[in-house]
Amino acid sequence: MGAVKLSKAPAYRWWILVMNMLAYGYFFMTIQTAAAFGGAIQEAMGLNATMLSFYTTATMISFALLAGPGGKLIAKVGTKKTILIALAIDVVASAVFAIAGGNYVSDLVLRFIQGISGGFIGAAAVNSTAMWFPVRQRGIAGGILLGVLGIGFTLATLGAQALLGTGMPWYAAMGGLTAVSGVVIFALYLLTVREISAVYPGAMSIAELLPEESTSDAPARDTSKLPATMAEVRRNGKYWACAVFGFGNAFLVYGFGTFLMFLLMNDLGITSDLITTVISSTFFITIVAAPLGGILSDNVFKGSRYQTLMIATGITAVSLLLIPLIGSASVILVAVLLMLAYGSVSMILGPFWAIPNEIAQPQISGQCTGELTMLSNIGGIVAAPIFAALIDGTGTALVCLGICVAVGVISFLCARIIHQ
Repeated sequence: MGAVKLSKAPAYRWWILVMNMLAYGYFFMTIQTAAAFGGAIQEAMGLNATMLSFYTTATMISFALLAGPGGKLIAKVGTKKTILIALAIDVVASAVFAIAGGNYVSDLVLRFIQGISGGFIGAAAVNSTAMWFPVRQRGIAGGILLGVLGIGFTLATLGAQALLGTGMPWYAAMGGLTAVSGVVIFALYLLTVREISAVYPGAMSIAELLPEESTSDAPARDTSKLPATMAEVRRNGKYWACAVFGFGNAFLVYGFGTFLMFLLMNDLGITSDLITTVISSTFFITIVAAPLGGILSDNVFKGSRYQTLMIATGITAVSLLLIPLIGSASVILVAVLLMLAYGSVSMILGPFWAIPNEIAQPQISGQCTGELTMLSNIGGIVAAPIFAALIDGTGTALVCLGICVAVGVISFLCARIIHQ
């Protein structure tokens, strides 16, 4: 029997979005704890910026490497079980960290294990969200989902300040913050989330259950003509343009956190009491910028993605280029430019991560998302050590800023090639 047809998308899709936001945001909080607790870690263990960066790099390596297998795991056990497995991995590693952290080598091993959870969560959360929403809502839904990246960063910073103020050892505070949060989210996901196939037997996406979109200027959505195997997908030039674009986006998303504090304090001379406010505002802007990108893509450009990607990457490059010209002359203007730069990096997230589900047939969309996540996150792996080494070697973060401008320009060109 075929799947039941729907007259409109189910309201339950919004709860799925909320739970995917919690799961994915939790992992990004895990990533950012290394930077949020960075000062305490360096003071306790005598690490330089490069050594500290490996607390993030270790997590990013496994995040990238396991995204591809995460896509395959989705095909075998489904998105819900994939995310529950991922959350359990992070919780266990965090609990061990809280008890036995403080040794550099074992800390890096535990951070690597935490990154495994991200590889699984990333592919599953993005794919699940896209499959639960109609095509013309995927950009907005993906933008809301991925807007939690900055919130996760902000919560890690605020949590570090609160817990370190209690006098707890840094590793107990850092591991405890993620372990307790993970247990709560695991329970909610287990008890409240269902697969599409469980709610609507025979269906793989909500879009296939809805009437076809009739808007004449909407892009064609005949999925039967899309590649049915990953080998076919890889022969498409759009796929490789997406891989380069995703690499650049991850490079910027994770690179910001590596050099931003050094840039503000040492290069721009902004006082320490203002830095936390500037950084928190910079990361928190994602909650507005990421959905905004989805609105542009879904509503203004009628489901077409590349225009939003070009606008956003152009804003990124220009905003970052202006920051050293302003310098310390206006803290407010620097903060606005940083918010524009990081906000525009986030603005592309919803539209961009809708693309893997639109260049492949639904049965391999999870694998396509997972593989692109893996290739993209290589940018996140290399960003932290490259920027940390440049800061250690040159004593300035301005060269890091210049590299980010170049990445923005390259991403702009890739967006035109994607043309999806």
